[in-house]
Amino acid sequence: MTAHNDQAPPQVGIFWLLKGQLILHGVARSEAEPWGRYLNAVGHERYWRQLQLTGMVPGDVEYDEPPRGRVVYDTIAQKYFLYADSCIRCKHELIAEIVQQLGLANQRVEVSGDQHYRCADCLRGSDV
Repeated sequence: MTAHNDQAPPQVGIFWLLKGQLILHGVARSEAEPWGRYLNAVGHERYWRQLQLTGMVPGDVEYDEPPRGRVVYDTIAQKYFLYADSCIRCKHELIAEIVQQLGLANQRVEVSGDQHYRCADCLRGSDV
């Protein structure tokens, strides 16, 4: 988990909601990985494997099973996009916590869903 220091620059990051606990990994925008017009943190799958190796998450749970999401920075629109599973987006206090921990309280942040961020429970209830 990343704790936010009020002096730290705004961050991009990835996150999960596992058994009611927020797991968050953020990096300063200046250290983010470029992907087209966006600046990103490390991929979910790669970071999840690190968490499994350290025992922070169960070894028998795949990275895409729990609700998850990502915060990216759009270098053209000059704002942050917070993409998250609907199981996270419906929890306003959780969105506020992610925004706060990544130091984005005073930044332009747009929250939305994305087909990539649909947990196993949501997929079971869909036509996909």
